[in-house]
Order: sequence, then structure tokens, then C-alpha cells
Amino acid sequence: MKKSESKLDLLLHPVRMRIVQCLAGGKQRTPQEMSSILNDVPPATLYRHINKLAHAELLDVVEERPIRGTVERVYTLSAENSHVHPEELANLSKEDHVKYFTGFLTHLMMDFEQYLQRDHVDFIQDGVGYRQILINLSDEELIEFGQKMNEFLQSKINNQPGEGRTLRKISSIIIPSDDPSSE
Repeated sequence: MKKSESKLDLLLHPVRMRIVQCLAGGKQRTPQEMSSILNDVPPATLYRHINKLAHAELLDVVEERPIRGTVERVYTLSAENSHVHPEELANLSKEDHVKYFTGFLTHLMMDFEQYLQRDHVDFIQDGVGYRQILINLSDEELIEFGQKMNEFLQSKINNQPGEGRTLRKISSIIIPSDDPSSE
């Protein structure tokens, strides 16, 4: 990994974030399989970003298959390197946090725009929603909330397609409120 390019810089690039999502949940895919999923990304661009993630050891090669005189690689997310640890976030400057949060929100807006471009959009049937709620939680209750949410998500993360299931993206942001009446 280049010294000037942090793990967050690598992961929060719009194309690379989509590659990571393609491999989330322990999936193993070839660049060709990823290309069929990310069909709006030119193949050369996709390969360049896959190589960048692999070179930074954020992707692992789990298999190499000889195909017509070349080698097709099968990638998965690195179990060791693909996660951003709380310590890495704690050491960022305010400016870095704004930059990465903006990248995250931009990606979220691109996902929403892509959803709205579908031929048929039905917020109720598709389960689409966005809301903001305010709840009073102690530090312990916030930790418990996060643990229970993670437990629930972990219980569902390996669900396979089918059985009436639809692949859904769930994003969360937790920020303390500056509302003085809450104290």
C-alpha cells in the first residue's frame, strides 16, 4: 500500500467500495463474475481497482484457474485486512473524517439513485426507507444496542438468495445529538 494512501482511501473509492460489497459475506468471485454484477464499470477500470485492492492486501486470491493460456483468479475479502478498526478511525483528523464520511454518503446517494432508475420502484414493497430517530441511551445501552444489532445482522448475513429473499443494503449512521434539551 502506498504510504500516502490509507486503507480508508482505498476502501471508500466508489468503484472499490462496490467491489468490496460484491465480495461481502465471504463471497468468492472472479473479475468476470464481478464485471457481470458491476456491468456499468468498464472491465479495464474494474481490473485496475481489483488489482489495487489485491496489491494492498485487502483482497486475497483463493484460487487460480488456468484458462486458455492465462490464469483466472478468484478473489475474496481479506479476513485480516479488509476491516477498518476503531483505532484507525480514532486517529483520523476532523478533515479526514469529513472526507471519508462524504465518500460514504456519496456512495449511499449513488445506490439510492441507482434504485430510483429501476423500471419499477415501489418503496413499500421494496422495503425502502430512510428516517432519523432520536433516542436517549446511556453508553452501556448504546453498546448493548450495537451488540444486539450486530448479532441480528450476523444471523442473517449468510442467507442465500431465493426463498423469497431480496438482496438489501442496510446502512447505519449513529451521531450524538446537539439538542440541549436532551440533557
